[in-house]
Amino acid sequence: MLDHQLTQDMSGNWIDGARIQFFDMNGVFKRSFSKYGNQVGQMFRPQHVTIDDQSRLYVTDSFHNVVIVYDNIGTYLGDVYDVANPLRTPLGITVGRSNRLYIASLSTGKVEVYGLELYTQMLV
Repeated sequence: MLDHQLTQDMSGNWIDGARIQFFDMNGVFKRSFSKYGNQVGQMFRPQHVTIDDQSRLYVTDSFHNVVIVYDNIGTYLGDVYDVANPLRTPLGITVGRSNRLYIASLSTGKVEVYGLELYTQMLV
């Protein structure tokens, strides 16, 4: 679950931060990690989260215009973006059965599709 927890900035003001929380199927809290900030690997305006079959978390960040990738304990793995076709205000995200990542990009009005390693081919 993506949570905009309250946190304090360097001036002591309370602001919305960013935290990922894990629960079991009964809703019992298991663990969490927080990566709020404006640096590489940190979430500044996270919108949505999804997970793949390798337990990697993909978080859309509408400020940085990227998808940030973490492992399931919060280690930063990288960003998903294409310099030639950048995301603009990425919001919704999901991983399809074909092992492709689908990202709704608000300002472009498109759903961007990225193949994850070992993705399967879709036939039309």
